[in-house]
Amino acid sequence: MIVIKEPTAGCSSLERSTEISETVATIIRRVREEGDSAVRELSQRFDDWSPESFRLHDEEVRESTDRVPEADIEAISFSLSRFSGSPGHRRTL
Repeated sequence: MIVIKEPTAGCSSLERSTEISETVATIIRRVREEGDSAVRELSQRFDDWSPESFRLHDEEVRESTDRVPEADIEAISFSLSRFSGSPGHRRTL
C-alpha cells in the first residue's frame, strides 16, 4: 500500500473532518466567486498543473472516458446518483 499522507498527530477524526469540510467549502466558494482563475491557482497548488486552457473538446472527452474501465464508470455514476437530490435520478458520464 502506498501512503500519500499520514494523519496529523493529536488531531481527532472530528477535528480533521471539520477541517476538511471547511477546506472544501473554501474551495467551492472560491471557484464560484473567482471562476477560472481560482481553478487555475488551485490546480497549480494541488496538482502542479496549469495548462493554457482547461476546456476540452468533445473528442478529447470521448477519448479520455473511453480509457476509463466500465466498472469505474459504473461506480462513479452510482456515486453521483447518491448526490443528485432526487431518488432514482442517475447522471451519466
